[in-house]
Amino acid sequence: MSNDYNKTAAELRRERFGLETDPLKELDPVLREINEIDAQKPPEEQEGDGLQQYIDKIQRRALEHAEGTIYNYELTFRDWREYMYGEHDRHPACPNKEHVLGFIDLMRETNKPSTTGKIISRLHEAYKWWQVSGDFKHDLDYDPFEAALMERNLKDTQEEDKTKSPPYVTLDDVREVVHGIKHIADRAIVGLQLKLGCRSGELANIRISEIRLSHEFISESYPMLGSHRRLREYPDALLIPHNRKGNKRERSTVIPLDEEARKLLISWLLVRPDVPDPDHPDDPRLFMTHKGKPLAVNDIHYIWSKYWWPEYEQPKDGQYRSITPSFARHRFSTYWQSDLTGINREYVKYLRGDVTDTGLGKSPDALDHYIHTFYEDVEEVYRNRMYDLYI
Repeated sequence: MSNDYNKTAAELRRERFGLETDPLKELDPVLREINEIDAQKPPEEQEGDGLQQYIDKIQRRALEHAEGTIYNYELTFRDWREYMYGEHDRHPACPNKEHVLGFIDLMRETNKPSTTGKIISRLHEAYKWWQVSGDFKHDLDYDPFEAALMERNLKDTQEEDKTKSPPYVTLDDVREVVHGIKHIADRAIVGLQLKLGCRSGELANIRISEIRLSHEFISESYPMLGSHRRLREYPDALLIPHNRKGNKRERSTVIPLDEEARKLLISWLLVRPDVPDPDHPDDPRLFMTHKGKPLAVNDIHYIWSKYWWPEYEQPKDGQYRSITPSFARHRFSTYWQSDLTGINREYVKYLRGDVTDTGLGKSPDALDHYIHTFYEDVEEVYRNRMYDLYI
């Protein structure tokens, strides 16, 4: 009895009522054996684990899902597998509630609550399919994801801000702020987001091979510069892929670089620290710190707040939301959609990386054709009509 005082109420209930808290544990060796048998088959006959089967049998057959959506599922399932095998030595189809809670907390370290909610939702979808497919021994009475989600709040604390617009800021006001940024890296980060309309994660993910510049010294200093195959036909352009963790584009986009964007890039590349990229040693990211760490989304948010706040910081109960990096995409979209007249809406959707009305197959050739078709139409318009920052 004395030992009971050291137990939690939940532990006592499980003990007294004989509750099973880890019913899927017994499936672990069986599912591992099935996976091993599958791995010995010819590659074209392999089905993969339950997560891969969910992608192939459910997601790929849902015609409305773009390749970018499939990639998000693949990234989520990859992270889940690494977590389950690495942290718990457990097959990813055999979690208990504590496993899911731990994964939620791990994802929250680098994601907003709402983003973490989307990640867990993808896993939950696969789990619910296992419950009803008839091919898995997952009972309807046990759902560790549903139980875990009831114990974690995955709503953004500032979710109400999504319904607010940023304050009205004229282009002259934008130019004044950018002109006041003297730090080369900070100016490149803020300026490029305003010029490209890209998200913070997309900017942080840009690699040297995805920038093509006509500059002899820069080209000699960075052998990988512009070497990505999708840039072969496009001088002075930049590629933002859609199928990369942190990138939310539904389509890969090649964007022309005007003179100011070229100036921002060249100024930064001339002083960029010569440090290795631990994740991509052969094709490093554009922005790296002097300590050899890649730029993070939080770093970009801090840089914006450093130059835009307090003047453009809004009270939480105010009418508008504060200026943050998302303003760059808002300003970019507003300019092309509203400030200019006579611009084909499909061109704007292409520049933003949104799905256009042009159908797109899944083969690399189809994506090349898609980029080629729109880039030819967009290039002249962008170079001639993109707003200047006067830097």
